[in-house]
Amino acid sequence: MMENPGFSRPEPCKLAPLLRRPTTHWSTPVSSWLARSEIFRRRLANALAGITLCALLSAGCGAPPPPTLGVDDGELAPCPSTPNCVHTGHRHPDGTRPLYLRAEGEGSWDAVRTVVEAMPRLTVVSVSERYLHAEERSRLLRFIDDMELLLAEDRELVVRSASRLGGGDLGVNGRRVERLRAALAEAGLLAPSSPPGGG
Repeated sequence: MMENPGFSRPEPCKLAPLLRRPTTHWSTPVSSWLARSEIFRRRLANALAGITLCALLSAGCGAPPPPTLGVDDGELAPCPSTPNCVHTGHRHPDGTRPLYLRAEGEGSWDAVRTVVEAMPRLTVVSVSERYLHAEERSRLLRFIDDMELLLAEDRELVVRSASRLGGGDLGVNGRRVERLRAALAEAGLLAPSSPPGGG
């Protein structure tokens, strides 16, 4: 059989790229799209995490002082129903022990202020003859908690420690009150858990 002189058979090596081209044409865009989608997903997750953190930081730093701060009718405000507050005067929560200052010494209130000012991250905001208000910021998110001290007539040192935000505090306020108790005891300012001279 004679071949057409005007027709030349393609060489096998020249046909190979043509046969492989459809596979390369479809597989490369798909794999590239999957890679780009994974990168986008990771960047989106990081961006959302950053936005959430910024919102938390802004809320913590920007939370205004609650209107319940201060002395009303000779007492500190009661704790709310949420478990993020400790009130030694109301023995809240159950099992909270009171604090009493020793009767002797006219400078005991000034000594109490000195103890509070020495506590880490606590800043005294205002102080009067029998009332003290201090703020503490958390290490990471910079949330603000308020600690109030009121010296009652029977020398009871009423302490109220509360978080400005959230419904719980993971025990932070309770530990803060106990740190204050320990610091006052170390300074020799505390009397037994009953009014001085009351038995």
